[in-house]
Amino acid sequence: PQQTLTSSPSSSGSTSRSPPTEASADELRRLNSLLRGRLARANADLQTATSSRSVTADDQHRLSRTLLRQTHGLRALESLYSAQQREVGRLRAEIASLHEPSDPGAAPDPVVVQLESQVRQYEAEFRNLESRFDQAVFERDTLQDQSDHLAEEVRLAGDEIEQLQEDQNDLDRARENAEHGLLLTETSLARAAEALQQTESRAARLAESSGTAPSDLDRLTQERDAAQAAAARASDQLGAVKEDLQGYQRSCLESSAELNRLRALQTASTDDLIRTVRDRDTARDDANRLRSDVSDLDAKLTAAKKTQGVPAKELADAKRRLRDLEHSVRVLQRERDAARDARDQAQRERDSFQRDLDIAHQKIAAVAAAVGPISTADASTSGPAAVLHSLRSTPVGPSAQGPPADPPQDRAPSGPDAATSPSSSKRPRSPPASPGSSPAPPAKRRVAP
Repeated sequence: PQQTLTSSPSSSGSTSRSPPTEASADELRRLNSLLRGRLARANADLQTATSSRSVTADDQHRLSRTLLRQTHGLRALESLYSAQQREVGRLRAEIASLHEPSDPGAAPDPVVVQLESQVRQYEAEFRNLESRFDQAVFERDTLQDQSDHLAEEVRLAGDEIEQLQEDQNDLDRARENAEHGLLLTETSLARAAEALQQTESRAARLAESSGTAPSDLDRLTQERDAAQAAAARASDQLGAVKEDLQGYQRSCLESSAELNRLRALQTASTDDLIRTVRDRDTARDDANRLRSDVSDLDAKLTAAKKTQGVPAKELADAKRRLRDLEHSVRVLQRERDAARDARDQAQRERDSFQRDLDIAHQKIAAVAAAVGPISTADASTSGPAAVLHSLRSTPVGPSAQGPPADPPQDRAPSGPDAATSPSSSKRPRSPPASPGSSPAPPAKRRVAP
């Protein structure tokens, strides 16, 4: 059996060396697990690189579609911008043709000249009426201020009149009280004088009679003296009351004069207010008339402008269209610049994804180069024959100076083709075995004696 094992590698034509004959089953199992771990890591790296390449390809496809869509939009904007530029040029030519007379040597149209003169005349009349209207409004405001001032003065005069009327009523009541007191005093004085006369006459009669007692005479004398003193006091009080009454009469006369003056002032203020209101109404009528005249002139001016000619309207429409088109051109220029910026950004992102894709290709090539010596059939088989077959592909031992040289057809591809499965480009050295059966033993070669 040892001769058969040593003669099998020489018959296969492989450049790899056979493992040492003293290799135990534990070493073979350890080598098998090591190779399986390397194969699992290589498969994981390959799957990661493949998924990264798929994601990068999807992103590149999406960016390409976005870039294509933005390119189409940019071309549409450029075509629209060109059309707008042509329309702007045409409108400018029309405006220039409308500004320039068709025949420089021909005289202007007399109807147009007459309408222009009428328009200028209407404008002058309109400005004159506006100035007159402003003057009327100013005068109306002035009269309104004067009216408000006079109304305030009338109100103050009315308050003063009411106060003076109250004072006059108070004076009238005081005069009536004084007259009543004077009447009472005069009545008392008349009674005292009458009593004095009676006393004097009675004293005279008593003096004539001889049988009168001295005590009665003294009593009558005292009554006469008391009556004279009361009459003197009543005379003094009557004089004071007369003086007060004269003062009240003077105050009443002064109050009546002041009341008459204030009434005259109120009448004059009322007349001024009525005149001011009449002037204000006249100014309002003038302002309304001026407004109607201005409205008529506006209507006439509008009719004159309408009859001035269609070219002016066309010129205004052309200018408005020109402004709209210039605004549209500016908007399109901004959109074009934004589209160009977006396209440049998409190109930069595409370049970045391309670099990532190249790096992924390099990683896939490195993984393919690392996985190249191991075949796909070795990863799916197990058993001593598979271990021996893997050991033939990977030399183990101190006598190995380097990795075995692979034939040209077993080299791993490089470049973008490395994204495909690296095991598909190599032919397995042994046919794959079914999961339930062990691989067939290698063919034996007999040695001639």
